[in-house]
Amino acid sequence: MDQDTDRVMTTAEIVELYQRGNRDFRGLDIQDTEGQIRAFRGAVLNGADFGGAWIEADFTNAALRGAVFRNANVKCCTFDGADLSNADFSNSAIDAATFEGAKFDGSNFESAGAYVNLLAEGEYPFG
Repeated sequence: MDQDTDRVMTTAEIVELYQRGNRDFRGLDIQDTEGQIRAFRGAVLNGADFGGAWIEADFTNAALRGAVFRNANVKCCTFDGADLSNADFSNSAIDAATFEGAKFDGSNFESAGAYVNLLAEGEYPFG
């Protein structure tokens, strides 16, 4: 993906591109449209790079092993039940995102911000 574009993509478009082998979704504005099926629910997006992206989506039960959300805005996203093993959320905005039952093995939330609080190395968001 060209990082210089200010492109809006739906979750369904991202899943389709991922299935075609694309893993680079950096800097995109990603959001579900009104009434759209939540394409990221249960989706396999292991190793996808969402660095610097602005995301408004539901990742419930998604496979996100090794995914990169560094410097991304994932405020209000739902990661409940997701596999976030080795995912990188460093320096991301996680305000109001939920992570209930998520798997955090080896994930990195260093300097991720939640309501002005920054998480330290080894800390994870819960709730």
